[in-house]
Amino acid sequence: MANGPQFGLMAWVLRIVWSESFSIHVRETADHLTRKGVRIMRRLRKIRGFTLIELMIVVAIIGILAAIAIPNFIGMQKRAKTSEAKSCLGEMRTLEEAYRAENDFYVGVPPMAAIPIGLHTDNDSDADNMAEIGFHPKGLTRYAYTMTVADSSNFTAQGSGNIDNDAGVDTWTMDQNGALVHTATD
Repeated sequence: MANGPQFGLMAWVLRIVWSESFSIHVRETADHLTRKGVRIMRRLRKIRGFTLIELMIVVAIIGILAAIAIPNFIGMQKRAKTSEAKSCLGEMRTLEEAYRAENDFYVGVPPMAAIPIGLHTDNDSDADNMAEIGFHPKGLTRYAYTMTVADSSNFTAQGSGNIDNDAGVDTWTMDQNGALVHTATD
């Protein structure tokens, strides 16, 4: 039993010595890292600008992204512009159906003139072109609208326009059944 308390006392003394030396070591390491960090920060402050290779890599990445993004953006613009034709042809179909419900036939181009491309207001010279059915778009239109076929049981409304200022013409048609067909792509 004489060895027991001495061993316990020795373990207690070792624990104290170890913990003090450990904390001293931790403090020394922290001081060393702080001094090293300060040296690194001083070196980084001296570095100014980018290398030519870094700039060339950035320019190449931007070029690749642009080559991917620009065609997608142009396609999205075209799709957005064609929504005007779809909307106006749907409105023309609704108005033709209402006209047929009252008169038992569809009205066509001979009594009505086409609506041209351009800015349209209530005081336009073309305000009466499709007044028979009550169709008159407001604002800037990218498509010209007309009735290509109209009789007692059928009609076909058409919207044609150049949506990207090239030689091609974009054409949509809609019939009495609501079938929307993209007949020519710009």
